Amino acid sequence: MRKTANAAALAVAVGLCLLMMVAAASARPAQVDMDRAIPPMLEFNHWATGQRTPKDPPVIKYASRAALQAMYGCAEAGGCGVMAVTLPDGTIVLDEDFELGRDDYVLVHELVHFMQYSNGVYHDLGRAEQRIKPDTCIAGMEPEAYRAQAAYVAARGAGWAPNDFTVLTYALSCWGN
Repeated sequence: MRKTANAAALAVAVGLCLLMMVAAASARPAQVDMDRAIPPMLEFNHWATGQRTPKDPPVIKYASRAALQAMYGCAEAGGCGVMAVTLPDGTIVLDEDFELGRDDYVLVHELVHFMQYSNGVYHDLGRAEQRIKPDTCIAGMEPEAYRAQAAYVAARGAGWAPNDFTVLTYALSCWGN
C-alpha cells in the first residue's frame, strides 16, 4: 500500500512538472507563428517609416525583464518599463512574457529598430534622415519607432500608443550628445 501511495505521489509530481513545462513552453509564440507575423509587420513599418525592408528576418530571442533592463541600462536606476531591446546586430530580445497577438505593438516598434540598424539610418524627431554611427544616441532613434507603433495601434485598435510628450522626451534626452 505504501509503495502504491509513493508511486501515485511521484506520478502526480511528475505530471505537475510536465504541465508546468508545457505551460512555460507555450508562453512563447511558436517560431512558425513569428515567421508569419513578422513580414506583414515589416511591410507596415516600410509604409509608416520609409525604411527599406531587410532581406533576412531578425533573430528573435527572449529574456527576463531584469535582463532587458540591464541591456537597456536602466536596472541600476530601479528599473524601467522596457519590454524589448534591439541590439545593433539586429537581434530582437523580447520579454519572456511576450505574447503574439497581445503585444504585437512591441514587436512592431522593435522591428523599426531592426530596420534602422539594417539600413544604417533613422529618421529623427523632425523626420530628417540621420546615419547611425558608433556614437549615435540611441534615444534619438526612438521617435521613428514610436511613430510607427502609434500608427499600428491606431490601425489595429489594440496596444499602447505613446503620446507626443513621450516621443519628445526621448528625442530631447540626446540633446547635446
